[in-house]
Amino acid sequence: MTRLTKAEKKAEDAKGEDAVSRAFQELAFTRSLVGDYTGAIAAFRKGSGGRSTARAVEADEVKRVLEGYRAIPALDAIVQEAKGRQIVILNEAHHIARHRLFAQMLATRLRAIGFEYLACETFSSPTTGLAQRGYPTFTDGYYTGEPLFADFVRQSLKLSYIPVAYETERHTRTPNQSPSDSINERETDQATHLVERILGKNPKARVFIYVGYSHLLKKEVTRGGEDGKKVQWMAGRLKAMTGIDPLTIDQTAMTDPAPGSLESAILQEVFSAATDPGAAAVLQREDSAAYLVRGNYAGDAEMQVCHRLTKLVQGRPDWLGLNGYRKPQDIPTDLLPKTGRRLIKAMVEGEGDGVIAMDQVIVEAGSETPPVLMLPAGRFKFAYEE
Repeated sequence: MTRLTKAEKKAEDAKGEDAVSRAFQELAFTRSLVGDYTGAIAAFRKGSGGRSTARAVEADEVKRVLEGYRAIPALDAIVQEAKGRQIVILNEAHHIARHRLFAQMLATRLRAIGFEYLACETFSSPTTGLAQRGYPTFTDGYYTGEPLFADFVRQSLKLSYIPVAYETERHTRTPNQSPSDSINERETDQATHLVERILGKNPKARVFIYVGYSHLLKKEVTRGGEDGKKVQWMAGRLKAMTGIDPLTIDQTAMTDPAPGSLESAILQEVFSAATDPGAAAVLQREDSAAYLVRGNYAGDAEMQVCHRLTKLVQGRPDWLGLNGYRKPQDIPTDLLPKTGRRLIKAMVEGEGDGVIAMDQVIVEAGSETPPVLMLPAGRFKFAYEE
């Protein structure tokens, strides 16, 4: 039997940990698809090693972080900053459907000040059918299969946004290619497609780009564990190619962080103050135009959205109402399961084959208080899967 060296064993252990992490990330996204927000958060945390920063957070820690900053409504602040910019980039965590609701609200506000293109990382190429149809199907992208993402796109198309796909079409790493080299290749493709498909044709185009995680970073970074290899993410490459400095906004670091963490304590303080900024805030310095950005995006992203901690109402997250756009609706009694579990779906009447639900939720048989569907005004058809 051949014994592994310490380095080899460490590498094998790392591969195993990566596989487990990827499996939990996939589970997190799958749970988000079926309306299980808290389950998605739990799975993702477990896939991150089950790390919890729960501890006794001192009041002085929160005070030190927030000293010199004031909380203001996030949408108002972003739109004000965007008035003088040509490109706005907002990110998301792929398992947090809440981020798509904020993106939908921001898209509406940006359209009012002249933004016209919506470029989403998840869009499949080409997007001609999507634009003509007016709503997404499962063929239009991967993450758009989640109901809130689908409605973000649906409502954006109603506002006459032009959808643009820009993702690389090379989805596998070549043999002996390092992760950093693969990332750089992908980021180059993304930026190149944005130039070719939008800015090369319309140099004055105003573009809202919706990305996952780190694609909004503008500064070159060194990845740990890869002998100092450097990565230049999409936003930085796009800036270099066009000379346009995009406004970049993170919303991943300050969304429902682990209970007991410093971030959770910060959010509790921000949203318990007398001058409550609403469901989402940014923290602006009192003596300048700068904003507080924490975590992996500090020193790069220009703004960071703080989302109010989630509460459940009738079995669903309180933010699903989207300022009254969606309202609770009881699931028709004849759709409730007699045994086991069902995935109950509500689809917009008139949308064709491959339609994505406006909302869907898992219901357990015998539940005394089954969850409600959260639906906007309109006519819907219902279906279920056992």
